Amino acid sequence: LKARAASLLPRFRVPPSAQRVGCGCCAGAVWHDMAPITSQPGHTVDLDMVLKAMREQLNIEDVQSWGCALIFDCCVEDGNEATAERREKAAARGAIEQVLAAMQLHFGEELQEHGCSALWALSRHSVPNRVAMLKQNAVAVSVRALTDHLEAPFVQLWACALVSELVRDGPEPRASAMQLGATGRILQALQSHTEEVQVQGFGLTALSRLSRESTARAALA
Repeated sequence: LKARAASLLPRFRVPPSAQRVGCGCCAGAVWHDMAPITSQPGHTVDLDMVLKAMREQLNIEDVQSWGCALIFDCCVEDGNEATAERREKAAARGAIEQVLAAMQLHFGEELQEHGCSALWALSRHSVPNRVAMLKQNAVAVSVRALTDHLEAPFVQLWACALVSELVRDGPEPRASAMQLGATGRILQALQSHTEEVQVQGFGLTALSRLSRESTARAALA
């Protein structure tokens, strides 16, 4: 299934429906196996294929959503040198820019969820990737996702997770997040999803990191 789906992606002029099915099938196969597809011998989906599909079909929200999901799956594992290499390769080849472009063009719940999760996976254990995201207004994108999809627990989860990564490296990103209203939006997420353990965990982590700023501590008081 993975090999067949992957074969659809690199062709130069594949119809949007085929790109959509190809990305969706690959992502579904990854989730079924609970491992990144690039680690499956004989069934590798090259990140270049995924990014090419996303660039060529930027206006097709489903292609963007499943492409973001594939980037997440390829980059999410912790403590794995191969995953770290894929994370850096993805960033070097434009994954951050592509995900942010998709999130700023399409505002559907699923796209925002997958976009935030992809950026979170790319930001893990990578100061350069977080710096690149900050330069491209990723904090504003994540705060908008929190604002637009308050009732969607998975959007809230991954947007909180993304904010928690973006503000960990110093006072400037924390101050920027504060100015954009991140503290208030995260508090709303916590209050709206009291039974969602992961929303609570990522939300509290983000608030803990934001609270290193005096203005954030005042807002939380």
